[in-house]
Amino acid sequence: MILRTSFYLLLLGTLALPTGSLLNAQAEYDRSRQIEKVTRDEIELRDLEPTLGDEDELLQDIDFDYGGWFRHAFYRTRDNLQTRRFKMWDARIWANLVYKNTHQLYMRVLGMNINYHTRNEYYYMENNDLNAPRLDIGYYYSDLNKTLGLGGSTKLRLQVGRNYETIGEGMVMDDRGDGAKLEFGNEKLEFTALVMRSIYSTDMYDRSYIDFGSNRYVTASGEVVGKFSETFEIFGYTLFRRDKNDASPLNLTQRFGYDPQYHGGGVRGQFGPSFVYFGEAAWELGSRYSDGSPKRDRIEAFAFTAGADYTFVETETKPKLSIQHMFGSGDKDNQGTVVDTVMGNTAGTNDNTFFTYGYIDMGYAFYPLLSNVEVWKFAIAIEPWREHAIMGDVEVGVNHYLYRKHRSTGGISDRAILPGYSASRLGHETDFFLNWRPVSDVSILAQTGIFFPAKHAFSDDDHRSFFSWSAVVYF
Repeated sequence: MILRTSFYLLLLGTLALPTGSLLNAQAEYDRSRQIEKVTRDEIELRDLEPTLGDEDELLQDIDFDYGGWFRHAFYRTRDNLQTRRFKMWDARIWANLVYKNTHQLYMRVLGMNINYHTRNEYYYMENNDLNAPRLDIGYYYSDLNKTLGLGGSTKLRLQVGRNYETIGEGMVMDDRGDGAKLEFGNEKLEFTALVMRSIYSTDMYDRSYIDFGSNRYVTASGEVVGKFSETFEIFGYTLFRRDKNDASPLNLTQRFGYDPQYHGGGVRGQFGPSFVYFGEAAWELGSRYSDGSPKRDRIEAFAFTAGADYTFVETETKPKLSIQHMFGSGDKDNQGTVVDTVMGNTAGTNDNTFFTYGYIDMGYAFYPLLSNVEVWKFAIAIEPWREHAIMGDVEVGVNHYLYRKHRSTGGISDRAILPGYSASRLGHETDFFLNWRPVSDVSILAQTGIFFPAKHAFSDDDHRSFFSWSAVVYF
């Protein structure tokens, strides 16, 4: 099992909720998951945290280790309305105890400070925030074959506690929560069953909810992975999520609640050392409350993503070319936000807008949800100074995105569409990034991007820029 580290910014849902324009009915979508994913990837690449391995023999019964990291980051978004920026410091301390390579107890504590720029405008948060240390990740993990003395080669493991979980390629779910997970199978076929509830302190997705703040939902899922070879596997899953946010509405004409179910699957594979590919598709069903209605409407939506990477392994700078296609269905009569209930789906109609709890990289500056959008991504990355003593561990790259709407009259998650505009083009974006590890215990990441909207696509026609940098010190 690969431990998944996590980074959840409790109050970053306020990062881009501008109040300076009445035309901007759809504010920039919450960036917390975008920043969270970048940070998780930074940490995971370092392999800092020991895991419960598959070895049968250990030199000692008890293996204990600990460590942590300190991170400083800066983020800025800019458009013609305003500039929003903040600085952040966070520290994580973790400890890992493994007993006879059978039982594992892992805990990680988080402390964080967010320093908002004084000229920023926020919907409900304008002050600096200091979060006292709290549990970030904590769980017990056990190899039940060894615990129960079952023997055999069948994998049977149980995890209980708080962790970060991903279904498939992460398109549908890439989320943190409290729950239990059971893994069982063999070298050819693996099953995973998961029951998880949201962490009470996490921000809600629906900003129009009368008690906007904490999210409350329960997730149950099952996933099967068939491994046909070391370089090819297929997976399938089903996931149900129940919203617990619809209690005690202020009036009887508007209720809140979004109860989706997802059924999907995909493939992962590799040809030789250079070519890697993947694909995932999911159908979304279920029910939800719509704008101004006390009754539920059906959800019927679809999404997919597919991509490939080719690395020139024999070339000194290791250039890597990537292409990815992403699609999330939309609803032609939903001209408001795809996230909120109020000004969302039209009452009495099916909701055909795909909504995801996962994460897909769709740009730094624009960053829409995979809802009523079609995106093409083209990327290249190189390691220009592989033989240099200090600059050898540097990767630089360029990503370019093309954006279109699925339903030309429908809304999207990010920025206000121009009323009456029915064309599909949304615009394009170019991003640049740099990863550098000057020494073994320090990593630096810089990202910047500019989104150029299509003419008359939005009430705000100006381009948008994004910049961030972070430095992580490991100990």
